[in-house]
Amino acid sequence: MFNQVRQSVSPFSSLLLVFALFGALIAQGASAQETTRYVTDQFEVTMRGGPSTDNRIVRMLSSGTPLRVLEQDPATGYSRVRLTTSSTEGYVLTRYLMSEQDARSQLAALTERLATLRDQSGDRGRELDDLRQANAQATQRISTLQQSNERLEQELADLQRKAANVINIDRENKTLRKELTDTQIQLQSTEEENRELSSRRVVQWVLTGAAILLVGLVLGLILPGMRRRKRGGYGSDLI
Repeated sequence: MFNQVRQSVSPFSSLLLVFALFGALIAQGASAQETTRYVTDQFEVTMRGGPSTDNRIVRMLSSGTPLRVLEQDPATGYSRVRLTTSSTEGYVLTRYLMSEQDARSQLAALTERLATLRDQSGDRGRELDDLRQANAQATQRISTLQQSNERLEQELADLQRKAANVINIDRENKTLRKELTDTQIQLQSTEEENRELSSRRVVQWVLTGAAILLVGLVLGLILPGMRRRKRGGYGSDLI
């Protein structure tokens, strides 16, 4: 029977069958890809009073709840835990415990961190703008101070030149004062010498006049007597 069916199928029909099967596989793969889903981690875990489902539920723990593991029991698959926010203890299936926070909590933390970083980035941007503005003001202030410094240096150079001139003038004044003092001293000496010479001349004139007067007096006294003697001598010769 099988051989008869096999003989009745032509090569063309076999090729069509292969294509049909290939198309069905492709369609099945596309359908599977379109219906792919991801398991969410938003679920609750039961905390029980003992290490089995027979024990009562102490409370429901939401995903991401932090727990402190007190002990683990590999035989039962439960771990004795305690809430970090209170003293409540219980048992939780070990396979539900993760060493890291759940993705939702991490995403929330990352979102909050991103918002914080954005705020900090905005603050840093404003601080950067403030720093740039302060830098521009400081640069302008430095430029103004440099200009003032150059002006003060020029004024200092002028004052130094003027001071040098004043020192030279003072030195010249001292020299002139010394020369004037020496000249005054020489003038006083000359005046004293002139006064002494004048005094000597007066004395000499007085002495000369006195000598002349004395000589005149002497001559006045002597000459008349000589005249009388001469006259007497002439008379005696005549007698």
